[in-house]
Amino acid sequence: MDLARAREKAKARKKNLEAQAPPEPLVKAEAPEEIPVPGPAPVSPAAGGTAPEKTSASEGAAEAAAETQVIVEKPALSTPAPISPAESEAAEPAEPEEAHELLGFTLGQEEYGIEIQWIEEIIKPRPATEVPRSPDYIPGIISLRGKIIPIMELERRLRLTPAGAPPAAGGTTAETGRIIVVSDPETKQSFGLKVGEVTEVIRLPFKELEPPPPTAGGEAGFITGVGWVGKKMIIMLNLTELLKLESGGRTAK
Repeated sequence: MDLARAREKAKARKKNLEAQAPPEPLVKAEAPEEIPVPGPAPVSPAAGGTAPEKTSASEGAAEAAAETQVIVEKPALSTPAPISPAESEAAEPAEPEEAHELLGFTLGQEEYGIEIQWIEEIIKPRPATEVPRSPDYIPGIISLRGKIIPIMELERRLRLTPAGAPPAAGGTTAETGRIIVVSDPETKQSFGLKVGEVTEVIRLPFKELEPPPPTAGGEAGFITGVGWVGKKMIIMLNLTELLKLESGGRTAK
């Protein structure tokens, strides 16, 4: 057999096979490299633990979303501070303090007061008609709109001026003197109290009124009490006792 001719035929057959085969790619594609994800360390049964359960793809996505969720905090609402009992009492309107309502007037150098509910009116002094056998502190009577009213000089009734002596300095005068017409709530009898100058309406709290001093002696029954309004001392008179007329040691009816 001719070897040279056989080599020629083999070469021709090889060329035909290479021409029919698809060309090989220049770069060979490689499979993507898998990067291992670190997970929880396995727990051996000898340590008494159990192997962690595998989570599904949906659960893993939910956990990732929860980790990336942004939490927006709402501003805290401010609450008012608690009010103490003292502040609550101060906020409430205070009840009016109980007090005596007095009309102030002067006798000599001192200021006195009588309760307003006794007073009917205030008039200027006028001549009085003397009544026989009347007490020395009753200079007489006057007619006021047809009503007979006895006049009482409080200076003499309180023994601030002796009988027959002129009024004390600063006492009743024709210019400043006044007659306070009062009415006895029990007998409804009216009296005219001859005083010095009428000053003002005075509000004297009950707690500021003190009992009459022991130096008042027998006239203590004529005084309800003594109180202070600012720096001014007020002597509150007891008209129930003052209006009891006496003549010859007897009470006039």
